[in-house]
Amino acid sequence: MAQDNTRAAQVGATAAQFLPATNPFLGLLPSEMWGKVKDFFMYTASFTPLAAGSTANVTTPIQADSDFLLTTVNGVVFDTTDTTVQANPRMLVTLLDAGAGRQLSDAAVHWLDFIGTGQLPGILPFPKILRASSQLRTTVQNLDGATAYNVRIAYVGFKVFGFA
Repeated sequence: MAQDNTRAAQVGATAAQFLPATNPFLGLLPSEMWGKVKDFFMYTASFTPLAAGSTANVTTPIQADSDFLLTTVNGVVFDTTDTTVQANPRMLVTLLDAGAGRQLSDAAVHWLDFIGTGQLPGILPFPKILRASSQLRTTVQNLDGATAYNVRIAYVGFKVFGFA
């Protein structure tokens, strides 16, 4: 009987640690990160302008104060006067976690298959941890051979402080 109560207390303690959490990503974090301070944050990559038919790279440094848990990727493509949004941008995107030396896909991915909007975010099926002081390299290829665009991408997630 005492053993049953001990097991129930252990299960209850584990559930109590997890249940108050309202963030759906908490269960996807390593348990060592559960008790760490977390804060909403966005990193960005801007290609202004991205010439017609060209490919460009932007390196986004991850700040040294914390790791970053990337949960969604949003973006917008405007004409070069920033007045008209392109609903179906003909772009290819490649992301590289330069700190780990890992690409997030095996090849360039079409914008519509990967990048979401503020209204309909591109949610990662599993959050990506980017380590403090690392870099996220974004490559965008403009498949439109006639028009330049202003391209802005937001990497949405949260900082995790004190985890190394």
